[in-house]
Amino acid sequence: MNYIEYTLNIIKENLSEKENALVIGAGFNPKSERINFVGINHNNVHLNDGNESIEVWCDKYKNSPEFQPYDLVVLSRVLEHFPIRDYDYYLYQLYTIMSSGAKLVSLTPDMPAVTKLIQEEFENEHPDFFKIKRLTFELFNEGPHIFDRHALWVSDESIRYYLEKENLFKIESVKRITVDTDIVPDQIEVIARRL
Repeated sequence: MNYIEYTLNIIKENLSEKENALVIGAGFNPKSERINFVGINHNNVHLNDGNESIEVWCDKYKNSPEFQPYDLVVLSRVLEHFPIRDYDYYLYQLYTIMSSGAKLVSLTPDMPAVTKLIQEEFENEHPDFFKIKRLTFELFNEGPHIFDRHALWVSDESIRYYLEKENLFKIESVKRITVDTDIVPDQIEVIARRL
């Protein structure tokens, strides 16, 4: 299962014919002819404008005549990119465009699994240096404070703290899953409800 298949499955399992979903991240495009929307009304699946910050986009969207609260928000490899000081505001902005009881599904890379993969590759008799380089890039490519951002999404307690501390969301589950990718196959899936 790749990111597109994962996102389609989440939508199929959690969205009725009349509900709306917002998908942020992982290159998902509901207008793509390559995506098979069998059983999904693709007109109810939306993307934010990737050229502006999610906070700005949320403000514009909730003040637009097209505003309809989302019943499902899927974040694929998004939350780990934000500085910790911005999480509260970012989550609040998402909260303001979601209907009461809406589901939030988030995937973040399992960074301890990434470091383990790097270590295992170095221990091989013939290490795959491209794989090592790619995994190392995944760990260090986001500039300062990368460890703080990723560390937040590796502990169940930390995830619970940041998602529930403002009483905006209630976590239903946190689990490790595998998404078919050569880069970082292990992901942390968090499912929460908007209060």
